[in-house]
Amino acid sequence: MDKQQVYQFIRNIKNNLLMLFAFISIIASIIFTFKLGHTEDLPANKIALPPLSPYQYNIAAIGIVEANSRNVRIGAFTSGIVSEIYVVEGDKVK
Repeated sequence: MDKQQVYQFIRNIKNNLLMLFAFISIIASIIFTFKLGHTEDLPANKIALPPLSPYQYNIAAIGIVEANSRNVRIGAFTSGIVSEIYVVEGDKVK
């Protein structure tokens, strides 16, 4: 074998290895996509009812609670349960 034939032989091996690698990669990606890449379906979201309140009157909702007549801003500086309300609408406070 002369030098040119050796180079041609090496070039053919490289091309064949490249084609073999491409073929194996395509087959592996197809197998992964259809067998290993499939995830299980997630369970549907379950709607939970609001917790029961021990008080006689309460408002429990998921979402936005809107007043029937007009919007009233209420709030507290600390978190917790309001046990008593000492004023009614229309009272003047400082």
